[in-house]
Amino acid sequence: MISRRKFIKGTGFAALAHAVACESSSDSAPTTDAAGDATSDSGDLGTTDGTEDVLDPGDLGGVTDTSNDVVEDVTPDAGPKEPLPEYAYDGPLGPEDLFRHGVASGDPLDDRVILWTRTSAPGADPLDVFYEMALDAEFVDRVAAGWTQAHPDDDFTAKVDPTGLAANTTYYYRFKSLGRSSPVGRTRTTGGRTRLRLALGSCQEYQNGYYYAHRHIGSRADLDAVVFLGDYIYEGGPRSGAVRPIVPAKSIATLEEVRQRYGHYRLDLDLQESHRQHPWFIVWDDHEFGNNAWQGGGFGRSGAAWDARREMCEKAWREWLPVRGKLGDPIYRAFEFGDFASLVMLDTRIEGRGEPINPNAPEGFDAPERTLLGTEQEAWFAARAAEVGGRWFLVAQQVMLAPLTDGTSPLNYDQWDGFPAARERLYDAVAENGIDSMVVFTGDIHSTWGNDLPRDFHTYDPSTGDGSLGVELVTPGITSFAPNFEGVADIAQQLNPHIRHAEVGSQGYTLVDIDASRVKATWVYAKDIQGQDPAMHDDTTVTCPKGDRKWTVGGSADPAPDAPPLAP
Repeated sequence: MISRRKFIKGTGFAALAHAVACESSSDSAPTTDAAGDATSDSGDLGTTDGTEDVLDPGDLGGVTDTSNDVVEDVTPDAGPKEPLPEYAYDGPLGPEDLFRHGVASGDPLDDRVILWTRTSAPGADPLDVFYEMALDAEFVDRVAAGWTQAHPDDDFTAKVDPTGLAANTTYYYRFKSLGRSSPVGRTRTTGGRTRLRLALGSCQEYQNGYYYAHRHIGSRADLDAVVFLGDYIYEGGPRSGAVRPIVPAKSIATLEEVRQRYGHYRLDLDLQESHRQHPWFIVWDDHEFGNNAWQGGGFGRSGAAWDARREMCEKAWREWLPVRGKLGDPIYRAFEFGDFASLVMLDTRIEGRGEPINPNAPEGFDAPERTLLGTEQEAWFAARAAEVGGRWFLVAQQVMLAPLTDGTSPLNYDQWDGFPAARERLYDAVAENGIDSMVVFTGDIHSTWGNDLPRDFHTYDPSTGDGSLGVELVTPGITSFAPNFEGVADIAQQLNPHIRHAEVGSQGYTLVDIDASRVKATWVYAKDIQGQDPAMHDDTTVTCPKGDRKWTVGGSADPAPDAPPLAP
């Protein structure tokens, strides 16, 4: 047996377990970036003094619930058919790059989907924005159209939520304003399926490399959606060895700076393309707020200062991402795919996470009252589990659920290992409802893991998978730092036999393909995120037949099914 000391010190695995999720990264103007400009637009470069700021709650000016937090609700098919409005404008043309941040869609349901854009025009007045949806990219067969506003209180972002759409249907959409038209986007509603094909992503620190994974995702017509598991932005300032510069060039501390950071990320053309071609299901993790954030603090703040930062960061997150809901709403939510699958999105970071445990003195980490989800979210999860029936139960969340130990003790108390009583309650909900089809999607640690989910190692049989409650896919970071300690994956598997596959040195995403009989996942890695070669390649594949609750390693990704064409 390998000793704990040899395991930790000899491999550097403790550094991986505790450090990779805390890393920032690097940036420098690539071929994948849209050209920056020097206006005061929050998505552009602007001017900064390069110093570190300390958040003063007064900097917020009072974060308020604004018009973009409650999106438009338009029902195109309700009542008698009326002619859809057409866009008409006879004023001066707006700037050519009015829609420089692109378009996006997200939170699809069977009859609606959030559509998003942002306008960049001189002045501080609200801007009228027209939108339209169609069954074709030429907008001949239109199904919805109307007006909304890009308002300064929402950083000139605009969202609409057209209802009355058909289930399980691909649509194309675009926005118009000041005589200019946005790029055409492509989205898809939920509903009954016989197959579901997803891309999992997380941890995309801009400074550390180029978004070749998003370029690859955006080129795939075969995907139904992107599931993004957090760390959309990173809060820190410039780092040594950066591949791309970050804006603002400082640690973000005010609402305007958080907005600038989102805007700078969204100038990346590869990220824009991933959003443009597919609807996204999104949750946050810690770096949208501050490293190692929890319910009661983060980024060196607690009390009123933390409450102000949390509200500020949530406001910008809701402004810049295609998510449904208003400021203060919980982000745990469910999406249904008919009799085929249920997807639940959890918040293991902000909603109910208890205070972090000191890994050097972890007394009390197993106290029954410690929660990772909070009591309300735990009850909500149990209610969703009771409704699964014979469907696939897809659980998207942030931190590794499977144990990761040195043979006896947890290696990372930030994960579910640091909240074992909370994990037991989650497992209770799964076991009591007889669910044999749970697949957990996880991000956070910038590395690849394919895990069985044993509840009790005394009854778990690695050779058969008996005793496992489901399976877990941990997706690597899109670009975030991925330390490659030689031999660490092999040693982790020796000491944790429920880990069927591990890889700790690559960036990319995970392709998940689900049909009635099995779930299959293939990790797709970038060749070099810090160079100019955008090549991606399929790597290891794992498969779990429905009801088996264990991964089998081997095989390859299935051929792509026929799919509606990408948006032009």
